[in-house]
Amino acid sequence: MRPRLTGDRRRGDCRVRTGLGRADPQVLSIALRQLRDLTRYRTETVRDRVRDVNRLSMFLEDAGIKLSSVVSDITGKSPRLMLDALVAGERDPRALADLALGSLQGKVPPTCADVGSSAPSLSLSHWLFVRITTPHSR
Repeated sequence: MRPRLTGDRRRGDCRVRTGLGRADPQVLSIALRQLRDLTRYRTETVRDRVRDVNRLSMFLEDAGIKLSSVVSDITGKSPRLMLDALVAGERDPRALADLALGSLQGKVPPTCADVGSSAPSLSLSHWLFVRITTPHSR
């Protein structure tokens, strides 16, 4: 239940509700505080996810896998299938390119040419990082 406002406080409250005045920054409603907390949390979560995706892209490029030059989103369905196959031990570029779905299927020959005839070299550190990071990017 709201306390009854009288005099200047009532006029000030009306001005705040209509947008003509400012609320006291020290006295925020509980709902507004909760909304701000949730917004901050969501911003931090999105920022962490973007940081993980960028780090994954850098690790893949360091391993010689230029997935980001073929797909626009390395966390999409086809790239996730390819990364899961890499983690499972698949090293054949053709087999990895055959995992392409949808519009990425038209890019299969460039994908194989981009990887080349050599199998991607995934060191232990790259393998562990891809294995750890991939579930978080879903």
